[in-house]
Amino acid sequence: MRCLEALGEWDNLHSYAEEQWSTCMVGDAKKRMARLAAAAAWGLGKWNSMDEYTCMIPREHYDGTLYRAVIAIHQGHFPQAQECISEAREILDSELTALAGESHSRAYPALVNCQLLAELEEVIHYKLMPDRRAVIRQAWWDRLQGCQRKLEDWQRIIQVRSLVVSPQEDMRTLLKFSSLCMKTGRE
Repeated sequence: MRCLEALGEWDNLHSYAEEQWSTCMVGDAKKRMARLAAAAAWGLGKWNSMDEYTCMIPREHYDGTLYRAVIAIHQGHFPQAQECISEAREILDSELTALAGESHSRAYPALVNCQLLAELEEVIHYKLMPDRRAVIRQAWWDRLQGCQRKLEDWQRIIQVRSLVVSPQEDMRTLLKFSSLCMKTGRE
């Protein structure tokens, strides 16, 4: 399942998760599978499935609060989304504190998670303040240029932005991402 997630194979991952979810009776197994299943559901825009899977991810886990924030934004519940974002920041704070003395490469994934939270807040602003949209989109482009060229990170960042901007509306990012996919041998 993790391989399918890394490849962005949302259809295959979601189908497999649905099949396993219905036959899986043990709560622990569902909890282990829930994060990957929720990621696939989000990638496909299957909001009801995402909500079902997210309920099984503990609130004290970063992914649980992240996905709850995404669902709240999708539903237009912005104060609830902001609360989830704040909870996720608290979770990341302890992780970043522990990694502060380590290498940049070890801390980088947590920094990407911080960026995702900041961009979720910007998604809320994008929805609420139409006059700021061009500024936000330019900031997103500039920020993406400073990111490492790691497909999985770019995919997650673009997925957050897709809550308000379709890939077709942001061709510059889509082309850059496609080029990155080709350079790494992914189609």
